[in-house]
Amino acid sequence: MQNGLVTVTIDRARGTFALDGSPDLDHLVDEGDHGDTYTWSPPDHDTVVDQPEAVAVDVIERGPVRSRVVLERTYRWPERVDDARSARVGNRSVVVTTTIELRAGERLVRVTTNFDNPCRDHRLRSLFRLPFATSASRAECAFGVVERGIETEGGPDELGVPSFPSQRFVSAGGLTVFHEGLLEYELVDVDEGRARTLALTLMRATGVLSRATTSHRRSPAGPPIAVEGAQMLGQVECRYALCLDPTDPFALADDALLPLLTTTAVGGGYRPPVGQELAVEGAEVSALRRDDSGLVVRVFNPTAESTRVSLGGRSGQLVDLTGHRVSDFEGGFELGPWKLATARLPDG
Repeated sequence: MQNGLVTVTIDRARGTFALDGSPDLDHLVDEGDHGDTYTWSPPDHDTVVDQPEAVAVDVIERGPVRSRVVLERTYRWPERVDDARSARVGNRSVVVTTTIELRAGERLVRVTTNFDNPCRDHRLRSLFRLPFATSASRAECAFGVVERGIETEGGPDELGVPSFPSQRFVSAGGLTVFHEGLLEYELVDVDEGRARTLALTLMRATGVLSRATTSHRRSPAGPPIAVEGAQMLGQVECRYALCLDPTDPFALADDALLPLLTTTAVGGGYRPPVGQELAVEGAEVSALRRDDSGLVVRVFNPTAESTRVSLGGRSGQLVDLTGHRVSDFEGGFELGPWKLATARLPDG
């Protein structure tokens, strides 16, 4: 598939794809999880499944606005972890259906993965081979971006586990992965302090709130309560998107993850055929709502430099988190490094 901006090539043998020649993307790896809702922990005798038994490819849309290819990858996953043996036992056949979508005018490749999970006590991750090796990642957090190395801090009671959180996107080695609620990632395939692969956790299935100990933790993190729902049995859907070296990951996260909402007007009045009712420049938008006095816009500056925020030339008030006026502004306002601001824009 290609749209004049990017090219996607399917590897029928491995069930993966390449983006602009960068291969081995969306390589699914299933492994045992003998941990709990706090911490992943492999069983003593693990069975890792990283190759499908069969791959089927079907082209369901050919453009011109959108092209979509469906991959059906059939795996045989172990059914559960035997607690007494700390080993994965049994097996179940699982068909993972992945839709790869390319739209006109976008550098994003959208991926939707669906499967009916019949297995317990396991973790499924999607691995993405990075365009170049790296020793760091940059992930969106609350109102900013955090840069992390490969190793993480540990202590005498809990060993460092290099799995990190991200809110909507993580960038490493020339690749950015945007996701909806897939909050755990890890840099893997490490050689001489540099990682060649980014692993995104699609699902963790576990049945215990907290075990007494795990391979990474020497004491419980909570009570040993059974939590059947955390086994994630049944239908699972994961949505994510990829882009090579984006210039503005915040903008692309909005493009990838915010749906285009439509409505039906009652008629009357006048609006130009094209335009933008509210333009926000110089900061990222975290919330937009309407109250009795007008629009309320919350913005943040995720950089180490001060910025000038413009709201399309409109004037209004800066308010605190309780909605009380702090100051007035005309056309825009200054926002310091890592700062947040809430602006109220009167109607009219």
